[in-house]
Amino acid sequence: MQASLYCYSGDSSTPSQPFVTVEVGALLAPYLDHRGVRVTVMPAAGNTSLPLPPHWGISIKNVTHLTLFNSSLENIPLSPGGPLFECWECAEVTVKNLTLRGLGPPAVDLLLWGGRYNVHGAVQFTGAQSIILSSFACSDVQGAHGFACLLVDFKLSIRDGVMENNTVVPATASYATSSEPLRRLLNGRLQGTGALAIIGNSPSSSQLNLEVQDCRLNGNNGGSGAAIFSSMQMTDAGLILLFTHAPRL
Repeated sequence: MQASLYCYSGDSSTPSQPFVTVEVGALLAPYLDHRGVRVTVMPAAGNTSLPLPPHWGISIKNVTHLTLFNSSLENIPLSPGGPLFECWECAEVTVKNLTLRGLGPPAVDLLLWGGRYNVHGAVQFTGAQSIILSSFACSDVQGAHGFACLLVDFKLSIRDGVMENNTVVPATASYATSSEPLRRLLNGRLQGTGALAIIGNSPSSSQLNLEVQDCRLNGNNGGSGAAIFSSMQMTDAGLILLFTHAPRL
């Protein structure tokens, strides 16, 4: 297993100072090559009498402006302990060239968890006032509960994006759900949402603000989306969809 996380400031050649503190799942920590970050092991989370699930994700909190550049999550299992990458209360998020591909549920019987768990989708941004994605690709994410590719609050712009062949499957009520936001997302909606889920968790997010330009949305299945789901009030002023390819929502 190979994993790397490099954090830079300014000209993208100097490791960030002071180091950004990130929480890393216990199963990922031994394999993570990192620069410009201070790594702490993420505490396990659970809400049942079942053993707490392992986790192999990365969590960043309270960053003023987060930029993800030339990043990828490919051919690894989705985690029952949380999204593979999440940022809490990161005010501005800019993503350039992010690839999510070949993600799916883990082989539960090999991990000896003592029970089965619903698994999270790939990436979550919570509390951000602005999220801009360009050259974003999410494909072949299978077997996720709640959402497949991306979970955000309310304000999102995607340009030159692809979401293809992703599947959200019905959660199993008897399976444990380890942590937020998956418990909230599945509350009363066990069938899940979509590849992209916009859930309006911010106090200022009374209306949807979504811009999708030059994107391809094909072959997404399951849930309530299946490509794009929003639980928020939708207005013409807050919704822009411009496609160069005919979408299959």
